[in-house]
Amino acid sequence: MLVTSCAAFAALIGLGTAGMCALEGWTLLQGAYWAVVTLSTVGYGQLVPASALTLTLTLTLTLTLTLTLTLTLTLTLTLTLT
Repeated sequence: MLVTSCAAFAALIGLGTAGMCALEGWTLLQGAYWAVVTLSTVGYGQLVPASALTLTLTLTLTLTLTLTLTLTLTLTLTLTLT
């Protein structure tokens, strides 16, 4: 279960990096930095999405990560307690 969750997190980091590089014209380093900071919920605010499309991408990524982590914790607790 932990491997699946880590793989999902890595995939979301990759999607966020690629999306912001393509849509905002950021460098790979900027995109990766933004994705890690945003999806780890730190959110320094140094790099900010400028368009409605990239705000939608941000919302989609963070909601997907939240649902993935919730499902992982729920399944882990269910398997542990049974």
